[in-house]
Amino acid sequence: MNKLQKQYFEIKTALGARPTRTEMYLRLGKKFDKYLRWGWLSFLRELGELAPEEERFIGTAAEEFLIELEKTVFDKAYKIPTVLSFVTGNGVRDSVHLTDIGRSMSDFYHESEEHQLDLQDKSNRNWRYWDINEFTALARKNPVKYLAKSRFFHYDKHCQLLQLDRCLNGYLDFG
Repeated sequence: MNKLQKQYFEIKTALGARPTRTEMYLRLGKKFDKYLRWGWLSFLRELGELAPEEERFIGTAAEEFLIELEKTVFDKAYKIPTVLSFVTGNGVRDSVHLTDIGRSMSDFYHESEEHQLDLQDKSNRNWRYWDINEFTALARKNPVKYLAKSRFFHYDKHCQLLQLDRCLNGYLDFG
């Protein structure tokens, strides 16, 4: 058993439940990402900890998408509320309007003190007083612009929709 596997089971014991990827990252920091070469799901599969509903993602475009998200650089947390805007109680939407992303960014930054440091430069220092239009403009020029360069996200400027690639459509429900 390697060091990361041992740490996983220690954290699982401490939590009394299978840790999430986020819990592992919060406890182990950046070294956690360094050890995950093939993605979180493959790691869980190797440990025999993969849930039955996660099995269907192994070896698919959905797993490739998750690995790409795991390896995405988050110099600033802008991409987090952008990706979260796709998530609903029943699954993942295939597209999100730019205004919904702006609203998600507004909520995220107003609720997350640790990430408010992202908004300290001259161009956005008055962000606390912004309306949705200003958050929407920030979303368009930062996370939407950069996520749309990936294989899995596409931006329709005319409709102002950030869309997931069609190859993911069969994996968007939580059922």
